[in-house]
Amino acid sequence: MDNETVDWAELRALIAGRVPQHVIERLAGIPDSRLRHLRAPLKALLGELRRELASRDSGRYMVAYDQLAATFVAGILCAGTPREAYS
Repeated sequence: MDNETVDWAELRALIAGRVPQHVIERLAGIPDSRLRHLRAPLKALLGELRRELASRDSGRYMVAYDQLAATFVAGILCAGTPREAYS
């Protein structure tokens, strides 16, 4: 499994599925060095979700809110250090 990686489209689909456990199961055991390429798109997604949460549209808010936990889990698992997970 040391050479395994995950592409952004696959991770984004898992996040959209709103089940953090699926993200954990997919990313667990893959070294952070193989997931590093996902950090920038995850950060961009978090910004996008925060903008949706700030909207006054309840539908957009709920869609974004439902993806937050899976996004945070993915961010933690893809981070190389605690500092990277926090930022």
